[in-house]
Amino acid sequence: MRDDAVGLFWEELPKVKGKGSRGPKERGPMPPIPETGWTPVTEFPNLSAAKVIGLDTETYDPELTQAGPGWGRGRGHIIGASISVDDGTSWYFPIRHGIEDGKQVLPPEQAAMNMDPDNVLAFLRHTLQDARPKVGANLIYDVGWLAWEGVPVGGRMYDVQFAEALLNSETPDVSLDSLGETHLGRGKETNMLYDFLSRWCGGAANDRQRKNLYLSPPSLAGPYAESDASLPVQVLSKQWPLMHHRGVLEVFDMECRLIPLLVKMRMKGAPVRLDKAEQAHEQLGERLVGIEKRLTDIAGQPVNPAAAASVKAAFESVGLEPTTKKNAEGKVKMSFDKPRLAAVKHPLTEAILEWRKLTKVRDTFIKSYILDKHVGGRIYGSFHPLKNDDSGARSGRFASSDPNLQNIPIRSEEGKLVRKAFGIDPAHGGRWRSFDYSSIEYRLLVHFAVGPGSDDVRMKFRQDPHLDYHQLVAEMIEKFTAIILERTKVKNVNFGIIYGMQLNALTALLGVTKAEAKRLLDAYHQTIPYAKETMDLCANEVHTTGVVRTILNRANDFTSWGQKGYVADRPPPLSYEAACRKWGMFNIERQETHKALNRKLQGSAADVMKTAMVNAYESGLFDEDACGIPCLTVHDELDFEDLGDLHNPAWGELQRCMEGALSDRLRVPLVAEGSYGETWADAH
Repeated sequence: MRDDAVGLFWEELPKVKGKGSRGPKERGPMPPIPETGWTPVTEFPNLSAAKVIGLDTETYDPELTQAGPGWGRGRGHIIGASISVDDGTSWYFPIRHGIEDGKQVLPPEQAAMNMDPDNVLAFLRHTLQDARPKVGANLIYDVGWLAWEGVPVGGRMYDVQFAEALLNSETPDVSLDSLGETHLGRGKETNMLYDFLSRWCGGAANDRQRKNLYLSPPSLAGPYAESDASLPVQVLSKQWPLMHHRGVLEVFDMECRLIPLLVKMRMKGAPVRLDKAEQAHEQLGERLVGIEKRLTDIAGQPVNPAAAASVKAAFESVGLEPTTKKNAEGKVKMSFDKPRLAAVKHPLTEAILEWRKLTKVRDTFIKSYILDKHVGGRIYGSFHPLKNDDSGARSGRFASSDPNLQNIPIRSEEGKLVRKAFGIDPAHGGRWRSFDYSSIEYRLLVHFAVGPGSDDVRMKFRQDPHLDYHQLVAEMIEKFTAIILERTKVKNVNFGIIYGMQLNALTALLGVTKAEAKRLLDAYHQTIPYAKETMDLCANEVHTTGVVRTILNRANDFTSWGQKGYVADRPPPLSYEAACRKWGMFNIERQETHKALNRKLQGSAADVMKTAMVNAYESGLFDEDACGIPCLTVHDELDFEDLGDLHNPAWGELQRCMEGALSDRLRVPLVAEGSYGETWADAH
């Protein structure tokens, strides 16, 4: 963290370099600055009477779109901060407007509006550290930047984007401008500011100009920034009764309590072994050269597996018909995507698929995620608890970005190669620790299960919390049908049931004929009748209410509609209004209701994990003298950089904390399994 030196503060700012940095560029003359009448305050306001504080930051964040927010990575700085109180009054405190490559580019009268950073940051520290609620939009971003500048934010934090995602999990837009229009009938004060930046910096006069805000005159940015702080406070006052009516205030509270932890997680980052990453990059490169040689031998000519024209020529050279698929308009077009190539059993297609897989591992996971994005041997990823401007999962599960550490393969050899690059250098001591919920979605299935056999299987879990659900199902199928299935196939069927797979998808997953898949599915439902009854219950819940609820009453919306009954080559689903216009209101029904069980289970798994994280953080288990802040979370897993005593009792406390999350509501016990090793791969 950094405080500005005494003197001309912009001359002390470090020059930002690196991939994606925005340095000085050729521009035309600065256009005339429109008159707004806005000027900064000469004295800081007394906010002692305020009950709620809205906050927002404006920033210079040069690598935001390439590597995520600059805080934590040391790329960029705050250019100003705004504060609002519950009576609607707002203030903006500009501190570094117009600074580019250490030089001031604004006219003197605008540059003079920049306030002293030390004084502003001191005021913010005094104002924001108390227990009063803080309200904003995308608060993780703002709280992260404030923390980076040495301004801790205290009190309960409420994010209006979280609220909107809980009010409508399918909402396409949770930007502050959209929320203002939806709940207040007005958006942000942007027109004059964006128009000025467009004329000076180029590009359309829209929110893409946010990247140029650091060049904006304070007199133009002031009204914009003040509305960024005041709008969330006003929007939340409209959202609150709606959340109460929808029954999601409890889960909203839990999501918001995660904010300070998620800021600290990104600030901490995850350690990576650059030596192992470079070694993996080299090994994969050698394997790719070998595959390219093999492709040339098979096709009798060089093949570029990434180019459709080259693959088409290779198909023709070995006498294969090009693979095809239907596009959204129903037209048949040539396609060499993974499902089509996998269906063609030939050495050529096998080599192409292997090349693409290894290229993805090398170029995306090793090079882009680690070698390109590390800062000082650490990766600073972002974790999104709910849908926001840029990303986030609708189910309630965390999404990950910058980089997305959740899409690294788990069980494949290539995935292990990537995970071996995440870890602790033995020279520094310590170890990588992982805590993972065991079969949590299947346990939640048993918790929610209705119908014959559901009480019995719950009793079995209570008698033996470490029960292997897949093995249990295999034994039940053998007992009642005399069909012997290996555990792997049963696991795949269980997986398919949870994810709402239809027969064709299950056939592909199992790698058997459709008749065999149907036989297995029939045997499954004959033996495990509660699975289908629970699926049907969730689907009916969606048909009746339009939502499916999780254990914390999180509501997942189903807003897609289509024609009733079976339709060959079913067209894409539509909104209710569009479906009524196309097919008539009596001829339509909700679509994708077979996914309701999966949404319920995934969302409930998110409720459990997030509750455990909040409980552990607020109880002190994530303090540095205990377990420390987690490095990352991947689905049902928490990972740590453990530099302390191998036998620290805090790890046992964390395990009990995870297993106790929502135990007062669950009808089956949870099991959290801990492991450790030199690297992420070794800890599994």
